[in-house]
Amino acid sequence: MVIKSQFIDHIVTTSLPIFEIPIAIVLCQNGIHIEDEFAKAFPNNAIISGAVYLPVTQTSPGFVTHGYIERLEIGTYPADAVKAHKDSVQTFADIFTAGKGTAHVFDDVQPRRWNKLITNASWNPLCALSRSKDIHLLNSTPSSKKMIYGIMLEVVKIAQACGYTDIIAKHADAQMERVVVQIPDRGIYPSMVGDALNLRPMEVEAIVGNTVRIAMEKGVEVPLLELTYTLIKALDESNRKRRDEKA
Repeated sequence: MVIKSQFIDHIVTTSLPIFEIPIAIVLCQNGIHIEDEFAKAFPNNAIISGAVYLPVTQTSPGFVTHGYIERLEIGTYPADAVKAHKDSVQTFADIFTAGKGTAHVFDDVQPRRWNKLITNASWNPLCALSRSKDIHLLNSTPSSKKMIYGIMLEVVKIAQACGYTDIIAKHADAQMERVVVQIPDRGIYPSMVGDALNLRPMEVEAIVGNTVRIAMEKGVEVPLLELTYTLIKALDESNRKRRDEKA
């Protein structure tokens, strides 16, 4: 069974009967610190946390254009979970690869989540705010790259403050280059853009809000992320009001 929702607390409270049996819970939402509520609510279940790389764009109903990468990075939450939960990760990876997917198992998946957050916390909200594809945002002004890269470096600083010292500036360089090499190709719309255009709730808290709060806890100054959070949160609230008006 697959549950898709931006509201973690809603999933936790409505899914209690489902998780009373010892099944693994796989969390593939973007962002950081998304696992805590599940781990507290379901302490006996294996929590498998995953970072997904799957750039796709729905071009029309029933038609999806797939990007150049398909990759799932997974590991237990917490990293020091019991062996039975570690075994569940490998079992899930085997099932995934049997279906011709690409899954990589990590003993500690959190650095992989932080690495992906470098991309998510920059491209996702900025493209949603500007209604742009990534390469269109990048080419919009001479200072666009500086803005995007600045947010990436702020995420790197937070990750390092959390003890993930292997997350360094070269990871931001690689994530930036990943988009730059697509030019003059068509580029992609990050997932937040589709949500924004269709007035759906966006992953604001998981991707940006949690990141800013962690920065505050660690005493890391992140002015670009704070500005981004203010703007994308306001857009999310505006979209909510528009949904209510249409209901």
